[in-house]
Amino acid sequence: MANKPTAAANRKDSTDPATAGRIKQIRMVAGIIRKSNPRALPIVALAGIGVIAVFVIVGLVTGLVGPLTPLGVAFGLMVAMIIFGRYAQSAQYKAVEGQPGAAAALGGPTWTLRPWLVLDAGVIVPLAGWLPRSVDAGVTYNAGRL
Repeated sequence: MANKPTAAANRKDSTDPATAGRIKQIRMVAGIIRKSNPRALPIVALAGIGVIAVFVIVGLVTGLVGPLTPLGVAFGLMVAMIIFGRYAQSAQYKAVEGQPGAAAALGGPTWTLRPWLVLDAGVIVPLAGWLPRSVDAGVTYNAGRL
């Protein structure tokens, strides 16, 4: 007889980000941001509300409240999402700071064939932690003087 999964295994409130829904993932990221910087989420909200307020005020002054209000909401949400993403990125960098696994060495020869044509090759070798090994080659063409 096959074992049936328990009710706990069927629940959607797992802490695994891969199986969580989008709203759950955003809440998890908001929790990480809150732990890293308690002032970040109010700044995100105020920035979005501020952009909406500016669009509504400009709409009231110019008499274009109808078209500028939805535009303000769209731009306000965009600004809030951009700032939220930046805070999430900095919180994640703070969380992994000092942990091994992101150190590598890049080395290789570079040949200047002409002042406007350079060939290079390189090897990436991990120094600490897990990183993929890589070999690369490239050509750089300079179309003008810098």
